[in-house]
Amino acid sequence: MPDKDIHRFRYSSVTPDMTNRVRFKESNNPSNYINRHGLVKTAYSSNSNSNNGIKGIVITGNSAALGHPIAEQGNYKNTFVNLLEKGLREKDKSIDVVNLSFYGFNSWQENVELARYLNSHENHHDLPKVDLVVSAGGIQDFWDFVELLYDKNNNNNYYKANGLMSWKDTNKQYENFHHNSYEAMHGNIKSGTKVFLNSIVSNIKKNSSTVEILRRLKENKKISNLSMIQSIDNNESSTENHKISLDIILQDKFKINYKEYQEKKNNIIASILRNKKSMSSMNEDKQFIYVYLPTMITSKSWGSEPPNKFKYKNLSLMEIEILENDYRKSLIEELSLLKNFRIINMAGMGNDDWFTNISNYSAKGHGEIAQKLLSNFEYLLD
Repeated sequence: MPDKDIHRFRYSSVTPDMTNRVRFKESNNPSNYINRHGLVKTAYSSNSNSNNGIKGIVITGNSAALGHPIAEQGNYKNTFVNLLEKGLREKDKSIDVVNLSFYGFNSWQENVELARYLNSHENHHDLPKVDLVVSAGGIQDFWDFVELLYDKNNNNNYYKANGLMSWKDTNKQYENFHHNSYEAMHGNIKSGTKVFLNSIVSNIKKNSSTVEILRRLKENKKISNLSMIQSIDNNESSTENHKISLDIILQDKFKINYKEYQEKKNNIIASILRNKKSMSSMNEDKQFIYVYLPTMITSKSWGSEPPNKFKYKNLSLMEIEILENDYRKSLIEELSLLKNFRIINMAGMGNDDWFTNISNYSAKGHGEIAQKLLSNFEYLLD
């Protein structure tokens, strides 16, 4: 029977989809990739009670930096974050890497998670002081950008922050829960009944071995933050290989003009810059590293999978590539102007065997990425 405490995450009220900090119970199960703080395990953990010379490196990001899917498969020691730590420690034993990454994190959530860490680490001997912050990802903000292009004023409400913070359509269940709970606390019996019935259903799911087994199977099959990517018949649109321009994509797929597109792009890039500058400022403006990780979108190595086999909503992979390329160039240009920022652009790297899906990596991919990052991090040891 499965241990239902393994990989079980806890809802955090700081931001709605930070369900990333588990019941604080360590397990001897070798497949458990979560530590007692609810953070992704790293191969080494320091102790400030016995060592004051620790060099702490904090890595933030989404499921790619978390290590999905190999971390959940019991192979967390071979994620690129852990391999990077191993390589750095072979040259400097004082280094301790902490991984704050979590599924679907965008720049805002990375920013808030770093603030959480800085508010908490002094209370724990195994959480080192931060000497360097590394934001490793990039693609999650791009998907937020794509959703912003689709948006037809659905996120205009002030609390939704234009969809650029933590409010997303996937958080609707949490919004409904808090709304019903608030109404119940103020005497609304109907809302209280909804909360009560939902708690019964949740309790059944929590304690049912059958439900738990099904949940595990679903977890093993999930494809990270691109659940909307769907396979389609190869014969659907063989004519899509003709030259596609950005203007055509904007007109046909989003019904917006180039000026509107530029405004939305500038909006999200400004938001990302605020978050990254905030992260740097929180760490006393020490050097900050931004890593734009490789994806199948940028790798150009389609192999036997033609670009038109995948779709994100109504966008083909070829169209996504055009959007991502324009977005990425603009973003990196702006980030490169920031003081104390080092940019590592890995877009364009990778072969088919690096990836398990559009933006997550196989064990080989993790190993290759770790080696390439290690050569960029060696200067830290000087």
